[in-house]
Amino acid sequence: MTNAEFLDTYLHMQSGIIFDKLTKFNESILTFCQADEATYWNFALVKRVMSEQEIDNLAQAFIKLKRIPSIYFEDKPELYPLKELLTRKGYKISYEDSWMFYEQASVHLPADYKVISVSSDQELEIFLDIFNKCYQKDDPQNPYGEFGEGYLKIISDSWYNYHQSQRVECFIFYKNQEPVAVSALTNYEDAGYISNVGSVRHVRGQGFGRLATLHCVKKSIEKGHNYHFLATEAGHYPHKFYQRIGFKTKFTAIDFAKE
Repeated sequence: MTNAEFLDTYLHMQSGIIFDKLTKFNESILTFCQADEATYWNFALVKRVMSEQEIDNLAQAFIKLKRIPSIYFEDKPELYPLKELLTRKGYKISYEDSWMFYEQASVHLPADYKVISVSSDQELEIFLDIFNKCYQKDDPQNPYGEFGEGYLKIISDSWYNYHQSQRVECFIFYKNQEPVAVSALTNYEDAGYISNVGSVRHVRGQGFGRLATLHCVKKSIEKGHNYHFLATEAGHYPHKFYQRIGFKTKFTAIDFAKE
């Protein structure tokens, strides 16, 4: 699978989960999220250098959706002229994703860890509470800050819509009787996407982040997927953490947003 094909697959994997709508716009795919206006979930995936007019047309499409114009593409030499053009037109880097894959055939986890797969409203509330505690402001290990109510609604809605089919699985990890970490796995065709990984601050360094991540990899392997992957911002603590536990960056992609 090429990187461009992979990004297409990812968009369709998240259709109905994060993306409420995918719109074909010439040769681009425009994503739209109703619950959260962030450029993480509202962007145009492009695969070639565009003209000024094409960029302006995309910007107008975003304005109609009441979203910030946001253009996302693989960070590769062939598209460097697109970076230069977007910069001249007043766009700035919003974020850079490192697309990381776990390529080993198995994972090694302790035999006695306690984890549950969220299967009730009450367990979902626990998951959301722990997730919220994992992502707070002024945390040197968290480049994202607080996600806010919009993203929590995305998690909640996706679980209600897809947990019975196991397209979306949410996990809670315990230290003794205390819930201390979470993660999620999205299953689509032959790929397993790992997200929403976090551990509360007072157990950092005790292996719960590694456990939460690799538990999802284990589940993905058991389902027979060929790809076990996640995305994180290049250059920040999580990127280094995922490298340490066995993930490798296959490529990076970058988002430019209009100020």
